[in-house]
Amino acid sequence: MNAYEQLEALFKRLSHLEHVQAMANWDEAVMMPVGGGPARAKALSTLQSISHNILIDAKNEKLIEKAKKLSLDNPWKKANLEWMEKAYQKATCLPVSLVEAMTETAMRCEQAWREYRDANDWKSFEPLLTESFKLTKESAQIRSDIFGKSPYDVLIDDYSPGMSQEKINPVFSTLKNQLPSLIEKIIDKQKTENVIFPKGPFKVELQKQLGLALMKAIGFDFNHGRLDVSHHPFCGGVP
Repeated sequence: MNAYEQLEALFKRLSHLEHVQAMANWDEAVMMPVGGGPARAKALSTLQSISHNILIDAKNEKLIEKAKKLSLDNPWKKANLEWMEKAYQKATCLPVSLVEAMTETAMRCEQAWREYRDANDWKSFEPLLTESFKLTKESAQIRSDIFGKSPYDVLIDDYSPGMSQEKINPVFSTLKNQLPSLIEKIIDKQKTENVIFPKGPFKVELQKQLGLALMKAIGFDFNHGRLDVSHHPFCGGVP
C-alpha cells in the first residue's frame, strides 16, 4: 500500500472506534440506568484517549507528507487527504490527558443535567457546567495559538469548517435590520387568520407516535435506524 492507502486504512480503523463510541453514547442517553453513568463516562474517556493516541502517532505525519507527494488524480482523494491532515494537526496539539478530561467531564455534566433539570436545581449544576466550559476553553486556546485563529473561530470550525465570526457577523447584521419589520408584518397577517395555539402537555407516547408517522411519510429506513425517547432531542449514528 502507498502512503495514502495506509492513511485510508488508519482512518477506517478510527471510524470503527467512533462507531462503538457512538453506540455507547446512544445507549447512555436512551437505555442505560442512571447508576451506570460514572462507569460509562470513564469507559468513553478511555476509548477517546485510545483513538487520540492512534491518531497522533508521529508516523502518521510522515505518511501525510509522503501522500502529499503522490499524484492523486481523484479529487475526492485530494480532499480526503486534506481532511486527514487537518484532523491530525488538530489532534496533535492537544495532550491526551486533556482529551480524556474533556470527554469524561462533558458526559458527567450531561448526566447531572438530567437530574438537576427535573429538580430545577441549577445552583448544584453550575460547578459541573463551569468545569466543562473551562476545559473547552483550554482546548480552544491551545488550538487558537497553533492555528492563528481566535478561540471562538476554532470552535466554529469544528462544526462548520471554513466558517468564522467574520463571515457570520454580516449575516446577523442583516437579520437585525430585517427581522423587526418582518415580525410586524407577521403579526398583522395573523390578526386576520385563525391561528392554532397548541395546548400541552402532550403525552410522550403520542409524541413518539407522531414522530414515527412523520418518519414513515418521508421514507425513513427502519432497518438502518430507530426512534427512541430521551431527555433531550438528538440524532446520531454512523454511516
